[in-house]
Amino acid sequence: MISIFILDSLIMPNYVQNKKIVEVPNVVGNKFDDAKIYLENLGFKVHKLSGGINLKYSSNSVSSQNPIAFRKVKEGRDIYLTIVSLSNEVRVPHLIGKTMREATFLLESIGLQQVEILYDFDPSIPEGAVKSQTIAVGIFVPVNTTINFTVNSLPPNTFQEVDTLE
Repeated sequence: MISIFILDSLIMPNYVQNKKIVEVPNVVGNKFDDAKIYLENLGFKVHKLSGGINLKYSSNSVSSQNPIAFRKVKEGRDIYLTIVSLSNEVRVPHLIGKTMREATFLLESIGLQQVEILYDFDPSIPEGAVKSQTIAVGIFVPVNTTINFTVNSLPPNTFQEVDTLE
């Protein structure tokens, strides 16, 4: 019990609070490889997202980033870079295990759409995690294709019956 108190009260606050606040640089328009090296040298973790055609930027250039430029974040933060491709098709990403928010953001960032979220509860999977998707990972589909997914949860506004203690 004392070790939990020490961990929760002393160690974790120091670990979380000791990270410096830094400003996210603007890498939109740069080639992905250059942007990745630059951001990693600043201590960020870089993730590449495939995007569609963008007439403003050349192929393999960064067309958008999240968090946006000049946002104040803690050092070591994940930065998601959307990359311009030469085709109107994008590769379907792996959504399973991600939260509903992460999956929706990922689909939108590469030009895919999500219209319907299904709910199905399985106690062996973390609640709130995506447990299936309608199009298989890795397949190329046209930009604006709809991909729906199932979240491991009870549908909103439903109640789960609980045994009473009597």
